[in-house]
Amino acid sequence: MIKIVPLKTRRGKTLYRSRIHGLAKRAAYAACKTLERRDRPCMELKVKKGVQFAANTR
Repeated sequence: MIKIVPLKTRRGKTLYRSRIHGLAKRAAYAACKTLERRDRPCMELKVKKGVQFAANTR
């Protein structure tokens, strides 16, 4: 599953955060490596089952 979340910066610009769920560890690292080669920051997170995230959607 892929979810794109737009975020407004303090300077009024819009950034887009992609949340990609369900990738195997190797696929996640490969995806980040591809993004980083294109000068796009990326971070892989391992989340335990049952853990939920809270988001500020203002």
